[in-house]
Amino acid sequence: MFVFVTTCFNCEKFIERCIKSVLSQNYKDWSMYIIDDASHDKSAEIAKSFETQDKRIHVIENKNNLGAVYNKTLNFVKHAHPEDEDVIITLDGDDWLAHENVLTDLAKVDNLWGFSIQRIIQQEFLQPS
Repeated sequence: MFVFVTTCFNCEKFIERCIKSVLSQNYKDWSMYIIDDASHDKSAEIAKSFETQDKRIHVIENKNNLGAVYNKTLNFVKHAHPEDEDVIITLDGDDWLAHENVLTDLAKVDNLWGFSIQRIIQQEFLQPS
């Protein structure tokens, strides 16, 4: 699964486009964690409106500004509980995915990479019985 961590601080002008770019993906196995870092604008309110429409979207609101590094690491893991096989994508609140096949293309790359690693492990580290 693809898991987005989206940090947001006063990005009300951009957050809707960011979220809609993820919602428009043809590949549907994803979740999105939007971490609002104590914004003073309507960023959290806009994000929450999408959270009520799609269970894959989760909004976390910080009471105090904690900074992007904390939010993309410790705060994200605390709330998202990602699995080892999840592919974590950082997508800032003022960014968006360029087209609706971004995740489909990434899934192809991930499948190739995963297969290659599996083959290397089998060839290099596993002894025949």
